[in-house]
Amino acid sequence: MTHDDTGSAEANPFSEAPVSRRQFVRLSAATAGAIALPGGAVAQVDSPRSTDRHRFVVEHTGDDYAVPTLVRAEPGALDALEGIDGVDRTTTDPEVAAYGRLTTEAVEAVDAVDGVDRLEYSPGANPWWRLGAYPEGVFPEPAASVDYIGFEEHARGMAHLANEHADRLRLRSIGESPGHTNEFTEEDESQPVRVAELTNDVGDEAAFREKETVTFVASIHGDERAGAEASSRLIERTLSGEEPELEALLDDVVLAFVYANPDGWVASDPIYGDGRPGFQRTTATGVDPNRQYPTAGWIDPSHHPAEPDGANLADDQPGRSTTTCPIGSPRRCRTRFRSSSTCVRTRTRTTSSISTGCSGPTSSSSGWSRTPSTTTRSYTTSTR
Repeated sequence: MTHDDTGSAEANPFSEAPVSRRQFVRLSAATAGAIALPGGAVAQVDSPRSTDRHRFVVEHTGDDYAVPTLVRAEPGALDALEGIDGVDRTTTDPEVAAYGRLTTEAVEAVDAVDGVDRLEYSPGANPWWRLGAYPEGVFPEPAASVDYIGFEEHARGMAHLANEHADRLRLRSIGESPGHTNEFTEEDESQPVRVAELTNDVGDEAAFREKETVTFVASIHGDERAGAEASSRLIERTLSGEEPELEALLDDVVLAFVYANPDGWVASDPIYGDGRPGFQRTTATGVDPNRQYPTAGWIDPSHHPAEPDGANLADDQPGRSTTTCPIGSPRRCRTRFRSSSTCVRTRTRTTSSISTGCSGPTSSSSGWSRTPSTTTRSYTTSTR
């Protein structure tokens, strides 16, 4: 702003501006309001019937983002709900509910309907998985699904199948992922690396040890969903008698399905990451797990064999990396000095679990032992 000879301000400093004074004030107020929203929210939604998690997702995505929503309601509310844009399915079994992918405007419209009890965030293929209802199967065929299979949905659905077929399906976790930050809880959150074992008499350990094991690695790249989608449905189809040729092999073969990249899977959920939800090729550390296999006698200079704690062997020497992203803190990678001692790592596989043991003077959070050694790394594995 300039002044004339008398010291008074120019009458209209906006005379040559691309916006008027009134527009400037409005934009300033809107910007200040957005900045003031808590937790990086882009909007505030008046939806008292939303659960905290559902409200968080709605407020931290754009107005046009369609949030997968389960609506629990009274019977008299269904007609009104069916008239709201985005609500495309209703059910009365095992309870009255509706499902839809709702924008912010649709959420507010649903919340205003008399008889609506609760709105829940419900990502996944089966719209009714939170109800424990599987009218079209635990994992519906793609044409009957409303989306890709969700990570939480998958855990609950596989547990349901294992409970129904305890003699043929066993579930376990063989470790944890590095983990994204959960923006809802504001905590770093590792995910279990799940394995589903399918065979006859899966609890008979002696028979289990004698069988051949065929391992399927499902969706090692989190943004390539075909592996996890097909594997989960194949397990269900086999258990329900729809794959007789495969089922006939289960006396002699163990089919092990490894869901190898949970970080890439959960990245599709807006509560993880940077507000741009989408399946992710890598783990939370940014490492491509399909480029991390060590090959005897050859190392691709563009990719280094992975270590359990996320360190890269940048100098091609065991245990001498000076940088790492500790598990549980993927966003706060920090430089960490590591001595010239290497880690002597021991892994033991039993017939009931895969465990990691720590011994020696110190141990890391990854469960590997660390003992003084300058040149040796040993892996002890008993396989079946």
